[in-house]
Amino acid sequence: MYDMMYYTELESAKKQAELDKKAIDDLVRERDILNKNMLKAAAATQKQLNLVKLHEQSKKTLEQEIQNYKEEVTRCIFTSSSCLFFCREKIIHKYNLIFNEINIHMHILITYLSAKLTQRVGTTLPAVIYYMVI
Repeated sequence: MYDMMYYTELESAKKQAELDKKAIDDLVRERDILNKNMLKAAAATQKQLNLVKLHEQSKKTLEQEIQNYKEEVTRCIFTSSSCLFFCREKIIHKYNLIFNEINIHMHILITYLSAKLTQRVGTTLPAVIYYMVI
């Protein structure tokens, strides 16, 4: 009688051990998937940060070029007639258009990358980075 009770308990314990092993395997698989997705998200975020840094550097370079042209034109104004003033304004306008176009492209690129990141990993571009660029 005791043998039968121990046998029943042993079988029950084996079944529970099997269920526990299955649950552990499922959790390990899920953890591995989550870790893989986290690494993908980190890589995508780093790629976006690098692009943002690149665009920021381009923006600074263009701003410096614009400032240099403004200074050059200002020097010419003091040494020339009002014709040079018109040329200065034309140059400034040209580079402001280029600068605005780059800002638009940068905004579109960041929106596109954010959408791609959301689509692939299910997360969005951190708001801090997004607003830094805009």
